[in-house]
Amino acid sequence: SVVMLGRGLALSLAAIAFTDGGQQLLYVIFVLGAYGFWANYFKPWRHFVTNTFDVVMSVALVAGAAAMMNFAANPADSDSKDALNSLIVIFTKITNFTPEFIAVVLGSRLVWQFLKPAVLDAEIRRLASDLERVGKNIAEAESAEEVLECLSLLPEIDRLELASSLNILLSESQLRLLNLRKSME
Repeated sequence: SVVMLGRGLALSLAAIAFTDGGQQLLYVIFVLGAYGFWANYFKPWRHFVTNTFDVVMSVALVAGAAAMMNFAANPADSDSKDALNSLIVIFTKITNFTPEFIAVVLGSRLVWQFLKPAVLDAEIRRLASDLERVGKNIAEAESAEEVLECLSLLPEIDRLELASSLNILLSESQLRLLNLRKSME
C-alpha cells in the first residue's frame, strides 16, 4: 500500500542522506516516531487490530533504535564517541520536550477555540447539518436491511467510531428522557 511504500522510502533515505551511524539512527527514530503519531491519528488501516499493531511496532522499533544508539560510534575513535555522546544528549533533550511541545500545540487549539467562538460555532453548525442529512437519509431507507447493507460496507475502524458516537448520542438522549420524566412527576 501507499502507506507502507512511503514509510519504507523515508526509512531508506537514512542510508543515502547520512553516513554517520548515530545520525542514521536518529533519523530512523524521527521517521518512525512521526509515522507512529500519524498512524495513531489517521488510522490508515481498515481494522482496529492492524492499526494498533502498526503503532505498537513503530514504538518498539523506536525503542530498539534508541537502545542501539550507544553502539553507533567507533570504539577506537574518541572523536566518534564524543560526537555520539553529544548526539545522545540532543536526542534525550528532544524526547524529553516532545510531549510538552505536543501539549502546547493541542492546547493552543483549545485556546484558539475559546478566543474565536465563531469558529467553534461554525464547526458545530456544520456537524448539526451533517447529522440532519444523515438522519433524513436513514429515515428514507425502506428497511433496516438497507441500512445494514450500507453499514456492512464500512471498514471495522469506521464502524467502531460510529458505535462510539452513537453511544454518546444515545446516552445523552436517555439522560434527557430521565430528566423529562423527573420534571413531569
